[in-house]
Amino acid sequence: MLRTATTTRRPDGAASWRHWRRSVRALIARAGLILGPYEIVGRMPWWLRRIERGGDVLAPGPPDQPLQYIDCRDLAEWMLRAADDGVGGIFNTVSRPGHATMASLLGAAKAAT
Repeated sequence: MLRTATTTRRPDGAASWRHWRRSVRALIARAGLILGPYEIVGRMPWWLRRIERGGDVLAPGPPDQPLQYIDCRDLAEWMLRAADDGVGGIFNTVSRPGHATMASLLGAAKAAT
């Protein structure tokens, strides 16, 4: 079972959570939906090409289905900065809940095409 820094018991002798997090050598970013340039899964490019063709578009789930995604550039920048600062631990790297829905994502894709 993966544990986050907020649920893992701090080892005895660690002065603070900040000290404990810096003593962990691994930096693990648990990302949800990763979008952006050079996305190798092809999820967003597929939606953009499909919407560009026009007509009705069948979308998965209800329009108000919440999505938690992160732009690959933001994820890379954060991970590089955290690694450079010596930060370690396990982090959930997604947008805040309610940030976007399937409808808002596809609406933005339609506006972009």
